[in-house]
Amino acid sequence: MAIRVYSCPKRLLNGPCGGALEGACEVDGRHCPWTGLIERVPLEPWMLFEEHPLLAELEGLVESDSVPRSSAFWRKLTRGKAFTVEFPVKVVRSSEDLLRVLRTLEADLVTVPDNPLGYPHFDPVAFATRLKDVGVRAGVMPHVTAKDRNLSALASELRTAQLFGFEAVLLTTGDWPGLSMPSRPVFDLDSPNLLRLARLVFAGVMPPGQRVQVESRPRVAGTMNPHYRPRVEARRTIRKLVAGAEVLFTRWLRGGRASSQSERY
Repeated sequence: MAIRVYSCPKRLLNGPCGGALEGACEVDGRHCPWTGLIERVPLEPWMLFEEHPLLAELEGLVESDSVPRSSAFWRKLTRGKAFTVEFPVKVVRSSEDLLRVLRTLEADLVTVPDNPLGYPHFDPVAFATRLKDVGVRAGVMPHVTAKDRNLSALASELRTAQLFGFEAVLLTTGDWPGLSMPSRPVFDLDSPNLLRLARLVFAGVMPPGQRVQVESRPRVAGTMNPHYRPRVEARRTIRKLVAGAEVLFTRWLRGGRASSQSERY
C-alpha cells in the first residue's frame, strides 16, 4: 500500500512525526496533513505506508539477528520497572561540569538527548561515548534522530553506537530547529524507517549492502506521543513495532512536570 503526502513541511513521505500538538504542525502551525490521513485510512495491522526502497532491498541481505546486549536496565525492565534519567546536556560547559553532574545521577540508564528543541549542544553518540569513557555507573542510551542526518550519516551513527557498547539507542524523528536557526533541516527518514535501519546495521548489514561482523547489539527503543489522539498514536506505534522497536518511551504530566516511562515489547 503506497500513500504519500507532499505537503508536509518536514517533507516526510512515510508518516507523521511527533511534532504536531493537537494536530497543529510545530513548523508553521498548519494542520498536520499526516495525522488526519492516518486516522481516516482503514489500515490493517500488517499494512504500512510506503517504506524506504533501499531498506527493503537491504532486508533481503540479513542472515540473522545479533545477540541483544545484556544490561541491568533491561533485566530490571523485564521484571517490571527500570529507572532512567536524561542527562542535562545544556548545563555542561566543561569536563568538570560533566563529572559534577555524573556524581549526582542514580539510575539504571542515562539517556543523552539529541539537541532538545533543535538547539545545538553535542552530538549524542559522541557525548554518550564520553560518558562510557569516564566510567558512568549506569547504562547509556544515546538518542539518534533523523533530523540533519541523511541515511549515510545515520548508518554511521548507529554503527558507532553498536561498536562502543551502548546498552540501548533511542530513535526518533527529531525536533524542528526553529526559525532562528540559519540552517536547512534534513529529514531523510521518519522514525519507523530509522528503526528499520538500526535493526539492519545491528544485524551487520550496512548501506549500500556491505556486511560487517557484529557480535552484540544495543536494544532498539522508539517513542510514543501522549498528545496524539489514541487512534493516530496506535497506528504510529504499530509501524514502529513492525519496524523493530523493542521498548517504547513516552511522557506524561505529573503535577505540572514532565515525566517519562518505558514499556517493553
